[in-house]
Amino acid sequence: MSLRTLGVLLALGALGACDAPDKDPAEGLIRGARAQLHPDQGSIVVVEWAQQEPTEWSWVEYSVDPEEWRQTPPIAGTEGEHRQLIVGLPYQGEISWRVVAAQGDETTSSETSSIQTADLPRRLPPTQVDLGDPAAWQPGADFLFTSVSHRSPFKGDSRFWLVILDRKGRYVWAQEGQDDVWTLFARPSKDGRAILWDQPYFWALSDNELSQVHRQRLDGTVERSWSTPGLHHSFDEIDAETILFSGVESGTDRVLIAEGEEPARVIWDCQTWLVAEDLQDPENSHSCGANALSWHEATDQIVLSLFSSEAVLSIDRQSAEVLWFAEPARGLGLPVDPPWAWQHDAHLLDEGSLLLFSGIRDEGGGIGDDLSGSAVYQYRLDPEDGGLELEWSLPSDEWVSNLKGGASRLANGNTLVNYGDLGGVREFDAQGGIVWELTFDTAPDAERREHWVGRTTFIEDLYAMTEAASTP
Repeated sequence: MSLRTLGVLLALGALGACDAPDKDPAEGLIRGARAQLHPDQGSIVVVEWAQQEPTEWSWVEYSVDPEEWRQTPPIAGTEGEHRQLIVGLPYQGEISWRVVAAQGDETTSSETSSIQTADLPRRLPPTQVDLGDPAAWQPGADFLFTSVSHRSPFKGDSRFWLVILDRKGRYVWAQEGQDDVWTLFARPSKDGRAILWDQPYFWALSDNELSQVHRQRLDGTVERSWSTPGLHHSFDEIDAETILFSGVESGTDRVLIAEGEEPARVIWDCQTWLVAEDLQDPENSHSCGANALSWHEATDQIVLSLFSSEAVLSIDRQSAEVLWFAEPARGLGLPVDPPWAWQHDAHLLDEGSLLLFSGIRDEGGGIGDDLSGSAVYQYRLDPEDGGLELEWSLPSDEWVSNLKGGASRLANGNTLVNYGDLGGVREFDAQGGIVWELTFDTAPDAERREHWVGRTTFIEDLYAMTEAASTP
């Protein structure tokens, strides 16, 4: 493969480890190459240099692990000053780097230098990783984005960190939140150029009207913030200007849409629907709580999980009509049809099946009681009557999450599961085998539950979330 071809692949985001080629340095082409840590993110390295003559491309090569070199996306090798960020570096790491300029198949590099990334931020929990079977991982899924608490939120004075980790469990990016703000539903933006994270004040028992969702790049630049009054659980993105979220008011959840700078507006009210469907007595109404919201772009449906009635429903975004709803009373396709317990993260897959995470309760009990197991369920859905036929399940009585668990289907058919308050993450293959495992602090312990983990998503290209690279 020529260096020009390699440059094209890198510009398209195919960033991976590669062997460092031998180079013939030419004196004077690259001058003043220097590196320093980013002032706000100690795991990001800022490289600057001056190029004395124009070339087709320039980039930075760097080594995190011995004998393994990576490259930043190539930029146009114009004459003059240049600046690039290196991301995906572990804290407390010794990083070797050099600047490369390329003209056709000819390359020139600066001398190889090194820089130490910052110490791991205080109060980040240690991690433990079982690498499992790397050949079975989702290809290109090199970094995990999630949130994690430094202690149990139930103990007070707890805050969540937004974090990115590599496959070895090393933190490569971290941002500390506020006390008692439970950031549990962060996600990469749909265009891959930013992260979205939730800042709900519901759990701090303060003014929940101040809650927000932010769109931010990895260098700390906040591109947009949406006011999300009543936010306490999930949200989803329609585009870079618009989000959907569930917000509570007077004990009932509502679905709201926030577009640009406009105030959020209500498009659906849970209690109103329950009464209209004769599912609740209007004279004896009670709270209606939602713990998951997702938007299915292909059908423009909003899927909502109601923990208060252990039901899942779908709303047409344009008309606000409920298209279908499913609940345990209708049968869930299981051998003995146990009810869902604290079901979370209900969403439609590309092919239209319903995927959700649920606790398993052997018998009786109420919301919040300890569970005997956790499971991921995939159902074939009948949109006419809300009937469900079980297609696939992934039960566990070893790792049991009582709160905030979730699951997502990866492109290669694997399933990524976060076990919420248990503080663990696993990647499973289609047969249910564990191919990768991450825990915070120590192996999950039902008695401790110190470190809660939020929504988990793999990211292939961190550079898209920093500075835009030039493309061929």
